[in-house]
Amino acid sequence: LAGYDRGDFLAHAGVTAIHPAPGYAHRDRDALRRTGNDWAVVTLDSDLSPVAAPLPVAALDAASLAGRRVAQAGYSKDKAHVLSVHRGCRVTAAVRDARLAVHDCDAVGGDSGSPLLLFEGGRVRVAAMHVATRARKGRDSLGIAVPGASFAAAAR
Repeated sequence: LAGYDRGDFLAHAGVTAIHPAPGYAHRDRDALRRTGNDWAVVTLDSDLSPVAAPLPVAALDAASLAGRRVAQAGYSKDKAHVLSVHRGCRVTAAVRDARLAVHDCDAVGGDSGSPLLLFEGGRVRVAAMHVATRARKGRDSLGIAVPGASFAAAAR
């Protein structure tokens, strides 16, 4: 569904194929390795670009994103039917050989799969995809994202 808001949407397409990341294994006991491969490319049965053009992916690894401001947009569990946006958050670190980005966006359950958007030079690109939130005792939680470098070529 493109442009979903409280049961209404701008356009709809069915899924004809799902192509998981190479090496993804949902039962992998190494949580960070599993998380780094937690993305897929979905093939739709119709073109939604006349209504909702896809955003280009920034083919940057997590080290290249560290320190940059991003915006996270998703349908979190606390407002599942309304798009929530956190502007001005940051990618704070790179882990796992720059295959994962740590961010401070206000992401919660339900935000998995939501983009971290990079605004530069008058254009918007998908910088990373939020895949997990890690709680920390007495502190704000951390978001974990797969950087665009991991899926940019597959998304073309």
